[in-house]
Amino acid sequence: MASLRWQLNEAKDREIGSLSLPLDGTRVRALLRGKFHGQLPPAVRNEPGRIADMIGLGWPGLVAVSPRLGDGLRRLTGVVLHDLQVGDRAFVGYKILTVTGACGRVDYRRSTEVGRMGEFIELRGLVVDREDVPTDFAVPENRETILVTDSAAQAIRSGEYGNVMLTSMTVIQFHVSQRLMTDQ
Repeated sequence: MASLRWQLNEAKDREIGSLSLPLDGTRVRALLRGKFHGQLPPAVRNEPGRIADMIGLGWPGLVAVSPRLGDGLRRLTGVVLHDLQVGDRAFVGYKILTVTGACGRVDYRRSTEVGRMGEFIELRGLVVDREDVPTDFAVPENRETILVTDSAAQAIRSGEYGNVMLTSMTVIQFHVSQRLMTDQ
């Protein structure tokens, strides 16, 4: 068993192009968790820019990875790479990163409140039900974010991939609605 310690996401470098995958939220959530069955529509390039090892697909947590990054992730557990169709030849070989590892739910009540904006609460620290998991990658049931273990984070760092960001779960800041806090 290993402990989840890091959030994996695109670094959102402004010089990097982006893609959009035209799916509804229900299908995106299933795809991110490796539970999507069916034909995926082609992604569309919606922002020009440089190509990087990780490219956002227009949804939280949903990213495409280059063949180089995909090769680096194949030896880690909890990762499934799905084919990605893009009309732009610059993205040949890119795959959608999906995660089959689970870690229960995010417990928003265990995060630290750092501010409020209307009915939204800004929190720091992401705490999940099961931090110790038998996999390198996991996605919480109630939040679209990819979490990884120390060993997975080290493997990603050692590859020096472009546009990849790892953030400690203890310092992640995010907003949730008051309703989410009371529905826990």
